[in-house]
Amino acid sequence: MWAPVNGLGLDVTLGYFLYPMIMIVVGRFFYNEDMSLLQWAAIICAGLGIAYDIFEYGAISWATLFVCLGYPPYYLLRRKLAVPSITGLISDLVLLLPVVLVALYMNGGFEVAITNHKLWYLLPLLGIISTAAMSLTMVASQKLPV
Repeated sequence: MWAPVNGLGLDVTLGYFLYPMIMIVVGRFFYNEDMSLLQWAAIICAGLGIAYDIFEYGAISWATLFVCLGYPPYYLLRRKLAVPSITGLISDLVLLLPVVLVALYMNGGFEVAITNHKLWYLLPLLGIISTAAMSLTMVASQKLPV
């Protein structure tokens, strides 16, 4: 939500596209998981995309690197500590809730939500979509290795 408002939407999106590739590499080299031919092909294609991005723009954004390199250590730590997916998700949300509430209060987010009637249905819709995405992530994390 932060990235598009601050002009880094595409950079963060690229980080989320690269994140699964990084996790495949982490699974392969840290856990000796087998990689399929399709996974190798995906890594090669993503690598070519990264090379093109670096060639075209001269660098990769810090926001891209933050997303694609920030999540793997977190998930490796959760795996090492044997934190179940749902427990990790709930603890993340509980720990972030006070930070989000303070940020909303300090930036006038509550007033905007109250006065903008469009947000009365858009925010719950965003919650439903986000919940569906997190549910699918939980299902995938139980069916896939790293």
